Amino acid sequence: MITLVPQYYSQFRCIAGDCTHSCCIGWEIDIDSHTYKTYTELTGDFGDKLRHHTSCSGGAAHFVLGADDRCPFLDKTGLCEIIIKMGEGALCDICANHPRFCSCFSTHTELGLGMCCGEAARIILSDTKPFSLVPLKGNSADVIYTNEEKDFFAARERLLEIVADRTLCFNSRIAKIENDFSAKIPDFPFNKWCDIYLSLERLDSEWTIALSDASKKSAQSDFFDNEKMQYISEQLLTYFIYRHLPDSLCDGMLSQRISFCLLSFHIIKQLFLRSDDKSFENFVDICRMYSSEIEYSTENIDELMLVICSEA
Repeated sequence: MITLVPQYYSQFRCIAGDCTHSCCIGWEIDIDSHTYKTYTELTGDFGDKLRHHTSCSGGAAHFVLGADDRCPFLDKTGLCEIIIKMGEGALCDICANHPRFCSCFSTHTELGLGMCCGEAARIILSDTKPFSLVPLKGNSADVIYTNEEKDFFAARERLLEIVADRTLCFNSRIAKIENDFSAKIPDFPFNKWCDIYLSLERLDSEWTIALSDASKKSAQSDFFDNEKMQYISEQLLTYFIYRHLPDSLCDGMLSQRISFCLLSFHIIKQLFLRSDDKSFENFVDICRMYSSEIEYSTENIDELMLVICSEA
């Protein structure tokens, strides 16, 4: 089966100890059964440590987080002891694959990088080339679509063409998407959107502060007009479309899923415009927080989809 990836995919490497928001802190980490069996059978002092800091309570194997919700194998320098002692091949599936995501179709698979990782977000948003998919090395099979998939991929191709149409300003591209795909986010004032997002499950106090502060401020409406921000906007909206539109093959809600992508772009843009820090690094961090808080919670996405559908 062929595997397709965005053109920037191969640039990603975990920056480990240089990461300012480690994925080994604050996340519950499940361990697949094969890896857990390896950990339970390992001899020596490190095997004893693995068994001491893992558990199968609740029916699923997982790491027992330590102080400040740190993975017990994250050392003081931000490096993984399991990799140091056993190599990358000893990682559980979640740790080995993070921050990648996968969409499976009838004869091919699409992989992507999730923006919950700051380094992945930086790579995605820094790319000035139009989005394209390329096969992973060694893949050569033809992609064949079912009839349902043909309609989906034709719609996605058209949607991504509009997002990448650099003859139009970005606001015009969004207006065209809304018109052509009957996709539109509810016309709420931004402070109401902040209240809605604050009502969702939240992981990080920084996210709560960002929403609360932004709800009280005005936006600098012209800041996105420069060329650099147009490129960044294009990559951000493309990312959401690439990641979330395949779900419409399961639920049939293409226009609503597009609306969710537009909403996600809108919230990030408005948080940035209301922030005192207009640096690229801050934009990346807002994307990272949004992804961590929303994209990795099925419940939060479902709640936002309910809001979108109720106002349609």
